[in-house]
Amino acid sequence: MNTMKTAHIISHTHWDREWYLSSKYTNEWLVPFFEALFGMLEKEPAYRFVLDGQTLIIEDYLEQLELQGKDVERSRSRLKKYVNQKRLLIGPYYLQLDWQLVSEEALIRNLLIGEAVARQFGEPMRAGWLLDNFGQISQTVQIHRGFNLPGVFVWRGVALEPEQIRSEFYWEGPDGGKLLAIYFLSSYRNAMRLAERSGMMEGRIRNEVAKLRPLASTANVLLMNGYDQEMEPDDVLPLIQGGMGNSGDFKVIQSIPEEYLAAVQKEQPQLPTLRGALYSGRYISVFPGVLSSRMYLKIQNDRCQKRLEKYAEPLEAILWSLGGEYRRDCLTKAWKLLLQNHPHDSICGVSVDDVHADMEERLECSERIAAELFHDDLRKLAANVDTGGYEAALANLIVVNTSFRQRGGVIAIPDEFPAEISIRDSAGNALPFQRDGGRSLRIGVPEIPALGYESLYVLPGAAEHGAGGAPPFPVTVDVAARVIENRYLRVAVRDDGSLEVTDKLTGTIYHDLLVFEDGADAGDEYNYSYPERDQLITSKERPAAIEWCAMGPLEAGIRIRTVLEVPEGLSPDRKSRSAERRRLPLVTWLTVSADSAVVKFRTTVCNTVKDHRLRVLFPTRLSSEFAEAETQFDVVRRPIIPPPFDDSKLSPEVQRIIIGAREPEPTTIFPQRTFVDIHDRQKGAGAAVLNQGLPEYQILPEQNTIALTLLRGVGWIARPDLLTRTGDAGPMIAVPDAQCLRTMEFNYAFYPHPGDWRTGKVLEAADQFNHELCIVRTDRHPGTWPARLGWLNVESPDGAVKATALKRSEDGTALIVRLHNPAEQPLEATLTSFLKIKKAAYAGLNEKEEAAIAVLEGRTLRLKIDPKQIVTLKLEMAPAPLAVLKREAPIQVLPAEIGEKTAFDESPVPAVTEAEVAREEARAAELERAFAALQARPAAQTGNPGGDGAAARLDCGEWQLEVETYRRASLEARLSAIFLKGKYLALHHCGDRSDRQHSEQMEPLIREIGLKLNKARVSKRLLEYIVDYYRHQLPDGRSTSQTLGMDG
Repeated sequence: MNTMKTAHIISHTHWDREWYLSSKYTNEWLVPFFEALFGMLEKEPAYRFVLDGQTLIIEDYLEQLELQGKDVERSRSRLKKYVNQKRLLIGPYYLQLDWQLVSEEALIRNLLIGEAVARQFGEPMRAGWLLDNFGQISQTVQIHRGFNLPGVFVWRGVALEPEQIRSEFYWEGPDGGKLLAIYFLSSYRNAMRLAERSGMMEGRIRNEVAKLRPLASTANVLLMNGYDQEMEPDDVLPLIQGGMGNSGDFKVIQSIPEEYLAAVQKEQPQLPTLRGALYSGRYISVFPGVLSSRMYLKIQNDRCQKRLEKYAEPLEAILWSLGGEYRRDCLTKAWKLLLQNHPHDSICGVSVDDVHADMEERLECSERIAAELFHDDLRKLAANVDTGGYEAALANLIVVNTSFRQRGGVIAIPDEFPAEISIRDSAGNALPFQRDGGRSLRIGVPEIPALGYESLYVLPGAAEHGAGGAPPFPVTVDVAARVIENRYLRVAVRDDGSLEVTDKLTGTIYHDLLVFEDGADAGDEYNYSYPERDQLITSKERPAAIEWCAMGPLEAGIRIRTVLEVPEGLSPDRKSRSAERRRLPLVTWLTVSADSAVVKFRTTVCNTVKDHRLRVLFPTRLSSEFAEAETQFDVVRRPIIPPPFDDSKLSPEVQRIIIGAREPEPTTIFPQRTFVDIHDRQKGAGAAVLNQGLPEYQILPEQNTIALTLLRGVGWIARPDLLTRTGDAGPMIAVPDAQCLRTMEFNYAFYPHPGDWRTGKVLEAADQFNHELCIVRTDRHPGTWPARLGWLNVESPDGAVKATALKRSEDGTALIVRLHNPAEQPLEATLTSFLKIKKAAYAGLNEKEEAAIAVLEGRTLRLKIDPKQIVTLKLEMAPAPLAVLKREAPIQVLPAEIGEKTAFDESPVPAVTEAEVAREEARAAELERAFAALQARPAAQTGNPGGDGAAARLDCGEWQLEVETYRRASLEARLSAIFLKGKYLALHHCGDRSDRQHSEQMEPLIREIGLKLNKARVSKRLLEYIVDYYRHQLPDGRSTSQTLGMDG
C-alpha cells in the first residue's frame, strides 16, 4: 500500500486593492510586482503562480503602465503567454468581493465579467477562490456550479464541530448540489517566503505538514506560499526541484488549485458535509460588524445596484428586443465601476477614509451612467407611446413598471393643477386621488403591467365621484387619537412616537414598535463591541413631536420628531460612555396606504455623536425559536439563541492551527437582503421588517424583538481591546469618517401577515418596497405603441419566485431572464411574453445553453422550479411587431416620492480635534522610540546564553518578531497621525495654504510609509512562522511570547 503523502505548495498573492492605503498608491506597486513575477516566470520555466482569483488586478496593472508611459502591449503579450501556458492563473472572478453585502446579480456579474476579462488572455482558473471574504452565503455552491467550477477553496465561516475538522469537506447548497471544499485550515500563508530563508525551508515544511497531517482527509496537504501584497514572488521552485522538503513519507511539489482538487477527488475520501451559509467566527473571525460599518456606503451601494439592475438594464434589454440599440459598453462600464466598490475591504467599510471617499465617487459615477441610460430609454419609450388620448389633458403621465410583477399602488406628483381636476387611465377609468395642501397630488394607480407601462391623464373639471373618487378600501384617520386604519391594519401612535399595530387578518396586536435604541460601541470597523459599562438610551416614554402629513383617503402619514440626549462618545479609558451629552435628533415619516398591510418608515438622523450604535426595535412577542431572512438567492432560517461554543472539545492539533482573530461566542448579528421575518406557528401570525440597503439585524430573545441597525459610529480600523473579538483584525489607524457624523436617511417598513414568510407573501412585499414605479411626464403626441403595454410577466404562487435579471445575453443573441425559488417546496412559475419567443432554453449562470423549454402558443413558458433553485432562461425573440422610432419625446422624470427635507439645528461633535491629533502624534512618536530602542538592543541580550542552540534561536527569533511587531505598529501609528492631521486641516482650514501644503508634503511620505508598512507586515508574518518552527524544535515545546495573528 502506498502511504506516500504529497505536500502541495501553491504560490500566490492576496492583493487587497485598497485598505490601509487607497488604490492611488497600491496600484503603483503593481508595476514592480508584475516585473518581478515575469522575471520569475522567465527564470523558472515550470514556475506557476495564482493571481488571487481575480482579473481587476490585471486591468489596474495595464492602466498603471499607461499612466507611466510604459509599453502596455508588451506586458499584455507576456500575460497572454503565461496564462495560455497555465503558469499564471487568473480569474474566475473580476475581483475578490464580499458575498454577503452585494446583490445577487453583482455576484453573477463578478464571475461573468471576470471570466470575460480572463479570456482576453487565456482560460480562467477553474476553481473557486474564497481566500479572505468575511463569511459565505448559502448559495455559494450553486453559483460556482453554475459556472462549472468543480470546487472551492475557503477559509472564514466554516462551522465544523471540533471532532469533525478535516482539511476538506463537502459543501452542500440549499438546492442539494455539492462541491468539494478545500479548507484553509492554517490560513492562506502557512508556507510564505520559504525561499527567503532557505536554510530552514525544509524544517518549516516539516513543521507545517506535521500540523496538518492529523487533520488531512487524504494523502495531500496544502501549503500556501504567499501573503498580502507580496512584491516579490517566492523563488521556491529550484529548492523544491532539488528535493528540499522531501522526506521518507512525503514529497513536495509546486501545485495549482485545479491539481490539488483533482488529487483530493481522486482518493474519494469520506468527508463531513456542511450545508448552507458558513458564518461562524469560532475558528477565524467573520467580523459581523462589517454589516453596519459605514452604513452610508451600504445604502448608496444598494441604490446604485437597483438603478443598474432594476431600471437601466431591463429597459435596455426590452428596447433591444424591439430593434433598438443595446449599449453594452456603457452597461459594462457601470458594472465595473460598481463592482470595484465590492472587495471585502471596500464594501465592508474597513479601510482608511480616503478609500471610502473614492468609493462614494465611483458609486456616484456608476449610478450616473445607469440613470443616463435609463432616462434616455424613457425618452425613447415615451416617444413611441401614443399619448394623444385627451386633447384637453393638463398633464400626460406614463407610469413605468420595470419589475416582473404586475402591480399598482399610490404615486405622488407635484400638485400644480387647478382646484377641479379628474384623472383617468388609458381605458378611461376615473382614478382616485388625494391632494395634500397644494404640495403633492397622490394618485391611486391601477395594476401596471409587468415590465410595462400605463398612461394616465390629468384632466380639467371635477371628478365624477367627488374629490377624486374614494378608493374601494380607503385609509381613515382619527386625528385626536392619532390612529390610522385601513382594511388590514390599525396603527396607533403613542406620545413617545412608538406604535401599537393591530393586524386585522390575524387579530395580533404588536406593542411598542418603532422604539429607537442608542448604545455605546467600543468596537472598530470590523466588530461591534459593548464597553465594560454601557448605558442604553431609548425613545420609549420620551415625548415626541407628532404632526399629521396626510389624512387619506389614499395615504395617511404622520411625522414624528424625536430627540435623544446621548453621550458624546466614550470615556477616556473606553470602558464606559462619556459624561458629556448632546442632542441626537431623528425625524420619522410614517405612511400607510389604502390597500396595503405595510407600514412604511423614512427616518432621517443627524448623527451628532461618536462611538455608538443606533437601532430601531420591533418587539414581536411571537413564539418562535427561529427567524428567517432573505439572503442572496435564498431565505435562510437561523436560530434566535444559538448553542454556545464548547472549546474544551478542541484537540491540541486544532488549537495549534487556530492562528487568527476569533469571535469567542456564536454571533447573533446576521446579514440580510430585503427582509427578516418571525413566524408564530400556533398563532398563525408573522411579522417582517423590510429594509432598503440596511443589511444588519439581530433578534433579541426577550420578546423576540427585531433590532434593525441604522448606523454604527467608530473611530478605528481595528483595535486590540474589544470584548467581542480576540486577536488581531487589522491596522490600528484612526478613521474619523467611520463615525458617520453626517445626516443620513433610512427606509424600512413593518409588515404583519398571516402564515410564514411564503404564505404571507413577504418576499413580494419586500420586492415591491424595493422597486418603485417610475413616473414620466411628457407632451401629447401620436405614437405606434398603445397607451398600455406589458412585455414580460412572471407569476408564481404567493409571488415566491423572484426575478433578479433581464439583460441581453453575453453572446448578443438572446434575452437572459434569471429567476429563483427561495422556498423549501417546488414551485411552478409562468412566464408570459408580449413578443413571440422563437426559442427558449435553460442555461447555466454562465449563459451556456443546457436544455430546451417548450414554448406554449409562442409566448408562454411553464416552469417547475425546484426548492432553492436558481434558473437562468435564454430566450431568442422573434422580430418585433413594434418599431423603435429614432425620435425622442420631451420628458420629465418625476421623483417616486415627494418627501420633505429636514434641516436640523443640532451640530455634531468635532470629527477631529487638535487634541486628538496631538495624542495620535504622541502615540506614533512613543512607538517609534520603543521600536528604535528594541532594534538597537543586541539579540544576545534577549536570549539565554547558557541554553542549547534551539533555545537560543527561539529567543533570537522572538526578539526579531518583537522588533517587527513594533515596526509595524509604529508605521501604522505614523500613517494614522498623518491621516488624522490631514482630516483636521481639511475640516478647519479647507483649501487654505496650510491644508494644501500638508497635502503636498504628505503624499510622498504616505507613499514611503505605506511601502515600508507593507514590507513590515510581510516580515512580521514570516517571523511568526519562524518562531513557531523554532518553538517546536524544543523538547518541551515552549510557548512563544508572540502568538500567530491574522489581520484582514
